[in-house]
Amino acid sequence: MERLEIIKRARSYLSQMTQGINPLTGEQEPDDSILHQVRIVRCLAYTVEILDEVIAAGGEVRRKTTSGKKLPFSLTDEQLDSIPTSSAPIPVSTLVQQCNALIPEDMQRLTYRKVAEWLVSEGMLEVIEQNGQKSHRPTQKGLDMGMTREQRMSPRGETYMVTLLDDACQYHILSHLPQIAGYGEEETEA
Repeated sequence: MERLEIIKRARSYLSQMTQGINPLTGEQEPDDSILHQVRIVRCLAYTVEILDEVIAAGGEVRRKTTSGKKLPFSLTDEQLDSIPTSSAPIPVSTLVQQCNALIPEDMQRLTYRKVAEWLVSEGMLEVIEQNGQKSHRPTQKGLDMGMTREQRMSPRGETYMVTLLDDACQYHILSHLPQIAGYGEEETEA
């Protein structure tokens, strides 16, 4: 049984117990049962609330920091599964926004830069310099993985090139999010 299903079952049992019901038999416990003591009922109800938060977070327990530092970016398997890949090619920034929409406020955001750096390290993007500005362009490996380039126009009327990801490439990035989120951390910790 999956961890999230176990947590949901535990929550169900505790919820029944707060109502004085034996979760194994479904029967109401007698008035002198421990399940009718106010302090026990409050404790069980509080635990149900905590489990509701854990279930809402996809079964993950998120530790709050007291130092003011944000938690490292991470998504649960359930959160990752909830991100649909688009059949129409999308920019990396759109995929990053979809990921960031699922995280709590006390967590570091995934950045375009981190994803792009990882894609460069994997040989899917290369850094090019044009007119004194650096940008990213798919390599042959990136093109083979489903990246394309498209010319777009900014609100100010300037044209620019954007790298787009097809659904297979979106899936590839999503399946490597833990590596991407931790990319570059090894060097700073050494």
